Amino acid sequence: MFQRELVCRAVSSTFALVMGAGLLNLSFALAEETEARQRLQEGGCNAQTKSPCRSSSVMSPRAGAVSVVFGRATDSFQVSQDGTRLQFPLDVFGEQVADFAFNLALLTVEARPPNFARSASIAAGCHSVIPDDMGSFLTTSAQGPEVNGRRGVDSHENSKPLWTVDAHGGRRVIAPVVCFAKATGDGRLVIAAYDDGTVRWHRTTDGRELLALFVNKENWRWAAWTPSGYYMTSPGGEDTIAWQVNRVGSRNADFFPASRLRERFSRPDIVQQVLIALDEGKAIEAANRAAKLSSDTTPVNSRLPPVISILSPSDGGSVRDREIAVDYELRSPSGLPVDTVEVLIDGRPSRGIKPLHSGVTGARIERQMVSLPNRDVELGLLARSGSLVSEVAKVKLRWQGSTALQADEGLKPKLYGVIVGVSSYNDKALQLKYAAKDAKDFAAALQLQKGGLYRDVELKVLADAEATLDAIRRSLTWLERSVTSRDVGIVFLAGHGLSDAKNQYYYLAVDSDRKQLEDTALDGVTLRQRTRRLASKVLVFLDTCYAGQALGPAARGATDINSLVNDLSSTENGVVTYASSTGREVSQEDASWGNGAFTKALIEGLGASGVEARADIRGKGVITTAALDLWVSERVKELTGGSQHPVMVRPVPDFPMFFVRN
Repeated sequence: MFQRELVCRAVSSTFALVMGAGLLNLSFALAEETEARQRLQEGGCNAQTKSPCRSSSVMSPRAGAVSVVFGRATDSFQVSQDGTRLQFPLDVFGEQVADFAFNLALLTVEARPPNFARSASIAAGCHSVIPDDMGSFLTTSAQGPEVNGRRGVDSHENSKPLWTVDAHGGRRVIAPVVCFAKATGDGRLVIAAYDDGTVRWHRTTDGRELLALFVNKENWRWAAWTPSGYYMTSPGGEDTIAWQVNRVGSRNADFFPASRLRERFSRPDIVQQVLIALDEGKAIEAANRAAKLSSDTTPVNSRLPPVISILSPSDGGSVRDREIAVDYELRSPSGLPVDTVEVLIDGRPSRGIKPLHSGVTGARIERQMVSLPNRDVELGLLARSGSLVSEVAKVKLRWQGSTALQADEGLKPKLYGVIVGVSSYNDKALQLKYAAKDAKDFAAALQLQKGGLYRDVELKVLADAEATLDAIRRSLTWLERSVTSRDVGIVFLAGHGLSDAKNQYYYLAVDSDRKQLEDTALDGVTLRQRTRRLASKVLVFLDTCYAGQALGPAARGATDINSLVNDLSSTENGVVTYASSTGREVSQEDASWGNGAFTKALIEGLGASGVEARADIRGKGVITTAALDLWVSERVKELTGGSQHPVMVRPVPDFPMFFVRN
């Protein structure tokens, strides 16, 4: 048995990857699991090894993500009757507790757990068992209960194996090391806290794993995924988990953040179905049937994105010339043609360059000339194979050349915006009170920025009857044609947002028909494509998760905003995205505020005529993207009594975006 620390905690990334390997094969014997770990620690796997890591691809927490330390605070580990809500400690002594509401796709952090019914416990030191209909049971006892004279292997007092034991005393190890576990009140599930920092749901009838949850302790972003890799995540949470794809004949595996395979595996609908069906295969069938989709059985390693890395210049290096040579290594693991290599400057797309060679499987070194501004920058490269996009390779460069400005570079940027709000819909059942006013008030706050950081502010404001789908599309075209690389472009949408059976997001224009969303509403794909094409820095504000009269109580918050935020703010798009709420929460508006909570916080943060800008946290006279996020998050929670949680995802370096007027 390998050594464990006194406190049950996540260990090295190598360990986490092996736990991930178990996702595709939960029947490892303890000796096989230990042998697999040793092989990974000795240098990974190759075509000669027979360890479980030889499987082509597995999902696991990404190396570098800071995992939770569960510690001894077993009383803080609580599960609801049906297993759709749980609480678990985020530190050794349980002083901070995460509250994960599965059905709302929402994680909050509490100083102490709120009261709700506790389930039967099989935590440290207990010898409780959970019978099932097949005459076997699960146990996490340090030694295990005696069955027909047999006991489990010895283990540390605060970490133990989870196994099934049948009526004849035969055992099967489900997890060699768990910190503690609990059974749901309905007896269907055991939820275990693993020592790799994950929480996992097991079916009690046979111990099969159904779901895994990982929370990054640095920023509370999370991801939940099935054994086959279908996932749902918080905004910004996609890159906390990754696919490990072993390379035949190589000791080094490839790692692809979940976002790289978003198109296929981002399926919150499947994840939500798993705890209903208690079977991943049935969950996939039910979700695909509802969405009218067919199952994709293509092996993961047959459609992988390209891999690109920058060889020169090095990270932190100095440059003196506006035109520099960039050497990079390019590889297509699946042998798919590489269409383009794109340049990103400070996270925003700059231009595409055709690779010198396409369709190669081996590594190839290429060189391209890239133009830089005369300032410190973050240079990024990404490669595309059709819809597949590589992870962005980045280096930070220090400018040590001339700082003399060219003729047009001394000008201040301009602020452009498309500001939309709909309260009075043609569909009378969708009426809101303050969405149109939100748009007008936010536009007024932006106009006050003229003469500060921006030499001018130009806005297209569409409220109520003006906000037709055609007018919104034409305004986005105007925005694309107007902005330059020096400017800042803003898109603000207030009103109703809905998702269809395929989890596609739609913003409802004043003339949208809920029965014909594809033809009458602004879809999330179009919004992402339009904002990505903007030459400027881009900020998107979404205040769209309202529940209307026609949606009914059961549909309140039914639109999951997380997937849209992740799509807009992915590294290849570079869009800073603010959303009024998280997961399936409902955005709130109130007469006492005169706005929606989100927009009220925005306006207070930026300042209005005669009103101090509250988001200038450091008192430096400017408001950065991060400072605005901090203010809005705390203020909205204050306004709504903690029932609404705004989010911001920023795939680009932080930058000043607003000026504070005295």
